Amino acid sequence: MKNIGQISKKYGISTRTLRYYEEENLIKSVKKQQRFYCESEVERIERIIYLRKHKFTIKEIKDILLHPLFIDDLLKYIYIRRLKTKIATLEMELEKLTEEISKENICGIDTSQMSSNILEDLNSDENAIALNKRFF
Repeated sequence: MKNIGQISKKYGISTRTLRYYEEENLIKSVKKQQRFYCESEVERIERIIYLRKHKFTIKEIKDILLHPLFIDDLLKYIYIRRLKTKIATLEMELEKLTEEISKENICGIDTSQMSSNILEDLNSDENAIALNKRFF
């Protein structure tokens, strides 16, 4: 069991926030001279913090916590959504760099004059790594 101060420090949230979560019946503590949280409540606090960081409201969190099997699927969905966002960002960056390369000369050579075989070789991960090691 951990006390309210330990939880506050570990997760970077105020003791007032933890008390508020109790007032909203999101978590329960064992009250002696101070509040203590059992391991299952600490896990619940971690989930609440995660959901709050993703802009879920207290009401939404209450609903989510009522369906414990659903929360794991929800967290997976959020993770997938974040990965798709990262992929989209990387694809845009790749497209931008590809456009820059096609417009510019590489080492003084007009890329439009390069054979497709050379460009395909340069696109290969293994060849790119080898070139990187060789020239950098």
